[in-house]
Amino acid sequence: MKKIFLMHSTLIVSLLLASCAMAATPTVTPTLTPMPAAHVMPPITEVAVTPLPTLTPIAVMTPTRGPTPTPLPEARIFVACESAKVVDVWQGFPARKVGEVKVGEYPHNISASNNGKYVATALRNDGTIAVIDAAAIKEIARIPVGTTPHDLAWAPDDSLLYVTHEFQTYFSIIDTKTWKLLKHVDVKFAQHDIAISFDGSELWFTMNHYRGILVLDRETLKVKKELTGFANGAHDLTLIPERDEVFVTSSGFIETSSDANPFVLVFDTKTYKLKDSKPMGFYPFHSVKKFRDGFFLEPNLPTFWLSDRGLGGVLEIDIAERKVITQLKTGKSPFHMSAGPGGLIYVANHDDSTVSVVDTKKRVVVETIKVAKDPHGVVVVPAP
Repeated sequence: MKKIFLMHSTLIVSLLLASCAMAATPTVTPTLTPMPAAHVMPPITEVAVTPLPTLTPIAVMTPTRGPTPTPLPEARIFVACESAKVVDVWQGFPARKVGEVKVGEYPHNISASNNGKYVATALRNDGTIAVIDAAAIKEIARIPVGTTPHDLAWAPDDSLLYVTHEFQTYFSIIDTKTWKLLKHVDVKFAQHDIAISFDGSELWFTMNHYRGILVLDRETLKVKKELTGFANGAHDLTLIPERDEVFVTSSGFIETSSDANPFVLVFDTKTYKLKDSKPMGFYPFHSVKKFRDGFFLEPNLPTFWLSDRGLGGVLEIDIAERKVITQLKTGKSPFHMSAGPGGLIYVANHDDSTVSVVDTKKRVVVETIKVAKDPHGVVVVPAP
């Protein structure tokens, strides 16, 4: 106990001594570094604010599509097939067969009314004309007209149907209201192909055996002009009303069916004067004609197309330059042609028993249709 007391006393004495020592040590005051002067902000200058112009709201454009292309009308194709004794009927593109009309001996040229309702074909060995309802694909009339009927053309109002005769000096006129022969008109010459002037006032005939052309007033049926003695013959003709010209192919059936001549004659349709004579192809033959097989024929074109029997194809003729600018192969012995929708032409290749479809804008054959034997004439109308 005594020992603990002594230790406690010693601790107290030590603490007292330490306290006295601290009291004797002087207190040191730290030196403070003065703060730098505060940065003085310059006075704010008021600036006049120019108001922004009022913006015109931007119209929100509603997206619109371009005009929808008008689809081409579907076409119905009638093909006069000589050896098969039928008119083959096809439709559309690509074409599909939709019918057949048995008509008789040697259906040759074929023509459609301007309203597209009727198709007529000349039965060359029967001496008759078969009339077909284009929508029903059915024969509705058979009209005796005399021997060797050949080509056909419709009056602009479809009231009359004109028929040429290869070995008769008359042509026939049919009344389309009654489907009866109205009259024979004698013109002293046998005729081959026929064209009607675009204004409907004149009838133009080729006379291949007489190597010439014949022009009649359609109303009076009086002869206006006879041009005969062509050195190279006269087979078919193409009227160009915008230029008062007619192109006349020379080849074909002067002596035999193998006659071939490349020359195409160009006449003034007002003066009947010869303006030009140029070779075009090898055996130029037929063209598309208004009032016969030109329902879809576009007006005022700078070119027209001819079949070329010898070259086995078609020729595109530049009207102003009077020269061939395109030549396409189609098949063996192409004869007649018809206009289709959208710049198509349909070409009857007789010896191939085919019809070629030519896109005249792209200048290419786009389809070949296998038809009945020996197609000669072809005509295209709108499908019902």
